[in-house]
Parts: sequence; structure tokens; C-alpha cells
Amino acid sequence: MPHILNIAHRGARSLAPENTLAEIQTLDCGSWFNERDPFGQIQAGTVPEKDQRSYVGERAPTLWEALELTRDHNWRASVEPA
Repeated sequence: MPHILNIAHRGARSLAPENTLAEIQTLDCGSWFNERDPFGQIQAGTVPEKDQRSYVGERAPTLWEALELTRDHNWRASVEPA
């Protein structure tokens, strides 16, 4: 059986309780995207500066919001228990 490594951190407990929706919603996902460029699109020049500025402050969606977006675009989703 493979070894499973779980990693967690305590985060900014003074801003929101740990490991809660409130904590996740304090994250600035847009700035993270701009700084990390996870898909290399900013470096490739395919994301205009104006768009990058608009991403700042973008929060993580809730599961409900993500499922609504999926439904609204007629996409399929697979949600499975852990």
C-alpha cells in the first residue's frame, strides 16, 4: 500500500477560523494566479494586463457556486466522496 502524506498549515488564525469556509473565502486566488502563472499563460502573453488587474481579490468559489457555474454552462461535473 502506498504511503499517504497529509500536509496542512495553521494559516492566519487571527483573520478567520482554521480550515473553514470563512478561512478559504479570505484567500485572494486572483493574486495567487497572477504571481504563480500556473499555466504559463501570463508569461506567454495571452492574458492582457487589464485582465490580470481584474483578477486581484478574486476569491475561491464555494462548491455550490462552482456547481451552479457548471450547470449554467451546461458542463458536466463528477463529485465523489473522498
